[in-house]
Amino acid sequence: MDQQNSEDHVEIDGSYKEGGGQILRNAITYAALLRKPVTITNIRANRPNKQGVRPQHLSGMKLAVDIYGGGGTLIGAEVGSTRVSYVPCYRDKEYVDSCSAPKKARRDDGKAYLKKIVADTGTAGSVALLLQTSFLPALVASMTLGHSIQLELRGGTNAENAPQIDYVSSVLLPFINGYYQGAEHNRNVLDIEIVKRGYYPKGGGIIHAFVSPPNIRRIPSSVYAKKTTFPPIQLTECRPVSSLRLLAFHAGNCPAWIPQKMVDGALKVLKRACNENPIFCKRFCYTNEASAQSSAASIIDNADVVISHETNCIGSGSGIMIIAYPSPMTNSMEEDKMMHLPLAASALGNRKTPPLQSGMNAANELIDCITSGGCVDRWLQDQLIPFMALADSNTKNGITRSEILVGELTLHTQTAIAVAEWMTKCKFEVEKIADGDSVENNTQAEGKCKQNYYGETGLISGKHIIRCEGIGYNYS
Repeated sequence: MDQQNSEDHVEIDGSYKEGGGQILRNAITYAALLRKPVTITNIRANRPNKQGVRPQHLSGMKLAVDIYGGGGTLIGAEVGSTRVSYVPCYRDKEYVDSCSAPKKARRDDGKAYLKKIVADTGTAGSVALLLQTSFLPALVASMTLGHSIQLELRGGTNAENAPQIDYVSSVLLPFINGYYQGAEHNRNVLDIEIVKRGYYPKGGGIIHAFVSPPNIRRIPSSVYAKKTTFPPIQLTECRPVSSLRLLAFHAGNCPAWIPQKMVDGALKVLKRACNENPIFCKRFCYTNEASAQSSAASIIDNADVVISHETNCIGSGSGIMIIAYPSPMTNSMEEDKMMHLPLAASALGNRKTPPLQSGMNAANELIDCITSGGCVDRWLQDQLIPFMALADSNTKNGITRSEILVGELTLHTQTAIAVAEWMTKCKFEVEKIADGDSVENNTQAEGKCKQNYYGETGLISGKHIIRCEGIGYNYS
């Protein structure tokens, strides 16, 4: 076991599995929410260059603790450190009133008020990952305060090895705002404004995130035995693709032909898949099996292509994101926004990869995602793990735990599951329901195998259902 418990103190080996900043981000977020002491050692020890805490990790940790850390202390939180601890300000059930609201959202007289909280990586570190670290603390803080919190996050809006901010807007937001309904004047629980884009190497991008307290989840209340902070997640039916959108951009001094080449490469690969990959075609809307190929080809031919030139930015860059939208199951878009999420894949331009190839890479990633038969894509699956860990498991109608259907199991997801179990005492089960060469016969989360398939390294092929008995986190 790669973690140790002494009473309620948790020690985590930061080199475990994926061994990157995700371990640090998730562990500190759980620690702040649960007021649980934690120590992370060997931080990024397996990274070939620049081991230890990086500026973006430092900003994220401090942000989570500042928002909802209860006056706790970070020890060893500095760039280059390979060991970081979080110590909460209290360890028993007595709830100190001065800690009941975020310390940065209080006036000198102790009364709560709304304040813009700023975090700056000082680099091109991903603002999307800053948001990933801070959203749950900000959400709980907004419930405590009873009104919205604004976050100003600075860094890279489109960074390598991280979700693009456009992905957050197109995929993560539909999940969050479908999972919750804002209680504040029908406002979304999470809204994002891209103020300025920032690219490698300087960063300098700015986004504003507005986090509002939730009201109730947008599905029938009869499903739940009681209202909880985090209801269980049910994403187990994969809907066919009904439309595609290609978003390509060039920023600063980057010429317009580059994103056009990316689009050309992506469409070339998608059209080729129609002719060569019958499983891919069957993932699109069609009336009968004979029409699957023509239906998929029609959807690809009619894809919405948007090429934009970003001028309000620092630095130059280019990229493409391809979004596959599922067909609605009902006429209720309020329900479908949560229950059937888009799938997405992306690529950023760089000097080592021709633009045409970048577009082809993004398309191949999306094809893999679509053919795997999962309800969520590779980028989203690990981001759902904290929600599942904190969710309630005491529900009606036989829904006793969260369930999500995924295709290939990413190393980030495997790592996120381990950290969640160590920090929260939730219980995850990963069931492999199809091998990589038989996924076409599985359109729903069905299967008998109960063996865990976490794996030790890399991506695990096939199709899986992830189940979790959450802890029923209650901020009060």
